Amino acid sequence: MLYIKCIIVYNGFVNRNIYRKKRAYLILTLIMLLFSYIVIATGLFNLKNVYSRTDIALKNRGSSVIHTYNDIGEYNEYIKYEIPKYKMAIEKQLAINEALKQLLISNGKER
Repeated sequence: MLYIKCIIVYNGFVNRNIYRKKRAYLILTLIMLLFSYIVIATGLFNLKNVYSRTDIALKNRGSSVIHTYNDIGEYNEYIKYEIPKYKMAIEKQLAINEALKQLLISNGKER
């Protein structure tokens, strides 16, 4: 009789621990899901702000036109300044074009 009581008590103890572990894992999983949702939502919100507030027009590389929206949604466009890297690249390309043009002229193949 004592043996049976010990088995019942032991089984109850084990089952209670299993339920506690399952509950702990469930709570931990829910906390992790909530945390990942917060991280993803924050990242998407930051991306939306980056793309909506400042958009550098790459087609106008010489003078970097900046398109901005202020807090109440008004649109502003202004030319910030000439970007030295792009300015140097454009000057280099113009110099190459001029040299090729002079070469064609000297060869008598002007089009």
